Amino acid sequence: MAEHKDMMTNEALMSDRFCSQFDLVNYAIGVAQDMVKSGRPARVQTEIQNPAYQTLQEITQGKDLLPPAPVLEEEFDGDAEQAEIESQAAPEKEEEAAV
Repeated sequence: MAEHKDMMTNEALMSDRFCSQFDLVNYAIGVAQDMVKSGRPARVQTEIQNPAYQTLQEITQGKDLLPPAPVLEEEFDGDAEQAEIESQAAPEKEEEAAV
């Protein structure tokens, strides 16, 4: 287990990059979501396999500044799904109007 002095603190993570803890948390959430959705491995080596912890380590070490990983094509695209549903329903509405 890590020594108490080795533990991360808000001050260590805040640096000059974030105006508030709220900004830091929202940014970390986005980085963690990117890591999970894309399936990319962590950019840092840690014994802990928790994506939230790995994300905070990436931010601390400055390895979060790389471009986001590409998203897998399997990911649900709500707008595309909705457009497809509406396009399939459009001919049915035209048939009902014609009757």
